[in-house]
Amino acid sequence: MESISDTIWDVVICGTGLQQSLLALALSRADKKILHIDPNEYYGGAEATLSLDEADAWAAARGPPSCAARPPSDAEVAVAAGGGAPKLGASRLYSLALAPQFLHARSALVNLLVTSRAFRQLEFLAVSSFFVLERDGPSAASSSASSTVVRIPATREDIFAATAIPARSKRQLMKVLKFVLAYDDGHSSDEGGDGSGSGSGSGSGSSDGTSRTAVSWQAHASEPLGDFLQTAFGLDDQLRDYVLALTLSLDGNRVTVADGLARLHRHITSMGAFGPGFAAVYPKWGGCSEIAQVACRAGAVGGAVYMLGAGLRAVNKIPGETRTEGEPSEPSDHQQQLVEVELTTDVRVKTKLVVMGSSEDGVGSPTGLTAPTAQDSEQKQRLGRLVAVVGAPLAFLFAPTVEGAPVAGGAVIAIPAGRTVLADETAAEHPVFVVAHSSDTGECPSGQSVLYFTTLHTTNARAVLENALAALLTAFAATHSTDDALDEDDVSPSSASPVPCLYKLYYEQARGSTPSTQASDPPVGPLATVPENDAVFRFPPLPVDLTVQDASLDAVQHVWQQVMQTADDSAYMVFADREGSTAEDEYD
Repeated sequence: MESISDTIWDVVICGTGLQQSLLALALSRADKKILHIDPNEYYGGAEATLSLDEADAWAAARGPPSCAARPPSDAEVAVAAGGGAPKLGASRLYSLALAPQFLHARSALVNLLVTSRAFRQLEFLAVSSFFVLERDGPSAASSSASSTVVRIPATREDIFAATAIPARSKRQLMKVLKFVLAYDDGHSSDEGGDGSGSGSGSGSGSSDGTSRTAVSWQAHASEPLGDFLQTAFGLDDQLRDYVLALTLSLDGNRVTVADGLARLHRHITSMGAFGPGFAAVYPKWGGCSEIAQVACRAGAVGGAVYMLGAGLRAVNKIPGETRTEGEPSEPSDHQQQLVEVELTTDVRVKTKLVVMGSSEDGVGSPTGLTAPTAQDSEQKQRLGRLVAVVGAPLAFLFAPTVEGAPVAGGAVIAIPAGRTVLADETAAEHPVFVVAHSSDTGECPSGQSVLYFTTLHTTNARAVLENALAALLTAFAATHSTDDALDEDDVSPSSASPVPCLYKLYYEQARGSTPSTQASDPPVGPLATVPENDAVFRFPPLPVDLTVQDASLDAVQHVWQQVMQTADDSAYMVFADREGSTAEDEYD
């Protein structure tokens, strides 16, 4: 430990969340002295993956409202005639993600993983199908109606192949698809208008309105996307819910036209980039947590020192002391000013820069810092989250959608706000998104699946998610052999035994900042500072979304530029393969 104390570090990074770990990756070949610590005994911070025992301990340490539950053995339900009851496996067979996020093929993080060569250490699974939970029956409002999981058509081929969508609705969806593809290429008005006129036919009464609105969608940029879809394209509630679900926005109908169109464009243009039938991928073994671990391994190979179970207790300025080491002293440069960091292991180290995560990462608030009020306000909005391990493979969710497509490891189910599809015949105030992971992700044993529920927090968020789980388990009540259902748009309940829930974990999480997808904010500055010194940066909480948003990574690049003392970003995360490494898997 003396060598750690005697070393003057260029950067001390606290926390191994995605942002801090990507910074470690970015600096891994910069010949800098990096000390990377984490008060937790595991990697990943707020994006960590936990075994069942770790999840139980994590929930107990957080206290209410976090709660983990394992049903007693007599609550287990048989799922197939002649078969045994599904049982929860050993704790180590599960890796439950606290913030599962998948990556669109055309996203900044995917590009960084490629240029940094980190992708060679990752295994990706397709996230293919997107569904909506709907009422099915004589009347959607009827108490006798059952819930049905309906696949959302997201491509031209999907729309034409869908048997449950009337011809008029197909034409409307085609107009939306064509408009989204062209909305931001400088020719939105022409192509949007052409799309409205062609194929609209006499059955569409909105072609004129569509053309007029396509010319000037920017005038509606801050308005709700759901309203825009109805007025500009004449979509009914069902079609509107389909399109809103593809934005993957937890704000639902309140997502703005500008952000909603950008999200739709990202999703649709990512389709087929890595192969037929899917637009997004999920890193096996825990998603962003696995990316963080790969990034930290790269940091360690580059010479960084890692310490788990060590956090920041205090950060104090060292008056008048700077680091020169043969370089010209630059007292005006905050990176030349040294600060003393006291670790929770009673070790003191000196560094030029401290980079921290948020309180959601478990890094705490060391003494000697002035926390910003802006970040506090961002953390006021929270999410309700429920993780459920279910005793069925749910193969129909992950089946290939087109010829040549792979079997997916993930699928998404949207439960629209205002729809009475929950088990207690109520409607959720905000949309509920469910990300389903198969055992191929490595997060559960074969024959089981993991469902991740997310909604904006309200006073009854837990009840809403519990009811959403019950509604889905009813909709999933089909035989495990679902070959007959694979070619259908609808997957309806059957008389088979219900799908059992083997484990549940409820918790709340800060939503984090939600940067606009339309434009980058100005570069971040010191987010937490030592009095009379600006040698401490605190990353804002990573936005908890279904996908990793590009703008959320801007702060990582900014801190890298501060450490490297350069405004040139051409070398940022651009590495050659290390000597001796193999390039068996070429990136397409």
